[in-house]
Amino acid sequence: MAGITVVIEEITDLKRVEQHLAELKRQAERDITELKRVNEGVKKTADRLKAVFDSIDDMICVVDRDFNVVDANKARLKMFKLSPKDAIEKKCYKIFQNRGRPCKECPVQPVFKDGKATRMEKLAVIGGVVKYFDAQGIPIFDEENNVIAAISFARDVTEKKQAEEALRECSIKDELTGLFNYRYFQNHLEEEIKRAQRYEKPVSLILLDLDNFKTYNDSCGHLVGNEILKGAADPLRACVRDVDIVARYGGDEFCVILPQTGKSEAIEVAERIRTSIEHHDFPQKKKELGKLTVSLGLVAYPQDGKNLKSLLGVADKALYMAKNAGGNRIVHTVLE
Repeated sequence: MAGITVVIEEITDLKRVEQHLAELKRQAERDITELKRVNEGVKKTADRLKAVFDSIDDMICVVDRDFNVVDANKARLKMFKLSPKDAIEKKCYKIFQNRGRPCKECPVQPVFKDGKATRMEKLAVIGGVVKYFDAQGIPIFDEENNVIAAISFARDVTEKKQAEEALRECSIKDELTGLFNYRYFQNHLEEEIKRAQRYEKPVSLILLDLDNFKTYNDSCGHLVGNEILKGAADPLRACVRDVDIVARYGGDEFCVILPQTGKSEAIEVAERIRTSIEHHDFPQKKKELGKLTVSLGLVAYPQDGKNLKSLLGVADKALYMAKNAGGNRIVHTVLE
């Protein structure tokens, strides 16, 4: 009888164990279902974040402290014509800049050094095309506030830069001839005089006026006159150095600034200009209206003047003397 009781108790215990196991199984199934749901939610969130990451037009990549690419969005990969396989776990400076070491101008380097976000304008040549970028480096910290990675963010500002440059060109260039305008000439001459004073170097100035231009302008009209002015710009540019400044002074007058050039050298430049204009093939030239030549007044700092006003005054007198003497000549000495 006692043995039967023991067996019954064991069976009862076994049933309890089976019930407990069944409950554990049901709980495990519920946990697995919840885990799957959480995982699906995490995956959906990750997919949404990745979609947002890839939809951003600006170029983004994440790099670790060894400059290995952890992730890169589509804009970054497209700009450099790379697939994710080409980029992930590769050195950023190698695949994006084709260099053997981290770039000095990289916005990420200071992030790893100082732990602070950086921002800079960066120039890069991509596919043979010069590009300008607004580049940023943003740190990623761990729980102990150590920088473990950085986000490299770059916005292509090439069009903006080109528009700014075009606007700047409009502000300093003469619309008709493409030469520098009077305002730029005046500011630049003032700077050159200050530089000449500081370093005790010469600077020369040539004022020139087209001979017979008024006759052509009055007889043939302003359109022809404009074409003559445009035509005069090319030989002027061809006669000077890149460091020299050629500008339209106003009307049919032009001016040339010759930095670090004394009077004797400036006279040679002036003669080249005179000869070049005299022999230039102006399509508008008419024998009955006279030759299109040029009169030039030349001055040099410091012997002819020690400031902008005095130099311009003497140059204007020299030009007036050249015109009154019949034109097509240079006057470089003005006797008071």
